[in-house]
Amino acid sequence: MPNGDILYITRIMGNRDLWLYRPSDDSRRQLTKNAGNLHENPVASSDGKHIFFTSNRSGTNHIWRMDANGANQTQITLGEKNVEVCPQISPDGAWLYYIQKNPSASTVWRKSMSDGRMEALTEPGKLAPDSFLSLSPDGKMLAFHNSNEKVIEDAEKQVYQVGIIPVDNGSGPTFFNITASRLVVRWTSDGSALDYIENSADGARIWRQVVKGKKPPELIVSLPEAFLHNFSWSADGEKLVLSRGRQLNDAILLTNF
Repeated sequence: MPNGDILYITRIMGNRDLWLYRPSDDSRRQLTKNAGNLHENPVASSDGKHIFFTSNRSGTNHIWRMDANGANQTQITLGEKNVEVCPQISPDGAWLYYIQKNPSASTVWRKSMSDGRMEALTEPGKLAPDSFLSLSPDGKMLAFHNSNEKVIEDAEKQVYQVGIIPVDNGSGPTFFNITASRLVVRWTSDGSALDYIENSADGARIWRQVVKGKKPPELIVSLPEAFLHNFSWSADGEKLVLSRGRQLNDAILLTNF
């Protein structure tokens, strides 16, 4: 959050709900409860007054908005045959960006917060936005996983294609590939690069890929014997929040069918 509070998702109460952690007094507040079983993709407005998120409380995934304290939860996107996920809000609060999905296509849209006008930013079939949508800090570029390109699996590593488009449709998309374990991709505070996660047997890493030019990715964080689920930078790029923890599995034998 702009004030340094941490917005996160947990299943601690059974459903995937949004919570707010305040480091200043070590307090936690549940923001969503008893309304659907899935709330995810939270993002705060630049003034910290509102939180946009995905919720399935109406029966299908749509974008909702609430005050920073959890009050006034309101549905913002209303597609009847579509689902809308991965909200991003422009720095001036004028536009809400999101991925719209239906059985035939996946596209990036934006909705005006002043008059409700909606515009498609990608064409069905040409691009296939999926998994994440990330708006650059200056509000000029959108990055997303382009699932038109199939995942390449090589020695347990996965290569994904990332697409970047300008919000004003001034030029075509640019693409590059990343080797990532989880499709959690964040812009750096200056908007010059994208950071992403790679987990391996010896630990977790966060890599940084400059979006202009052909520079190879740079290793910026290395955590031996760790597994990263998620991460986020503060707006000034000075603080890093990590969701980390090992994934353990058990083998179960079923008999006497």
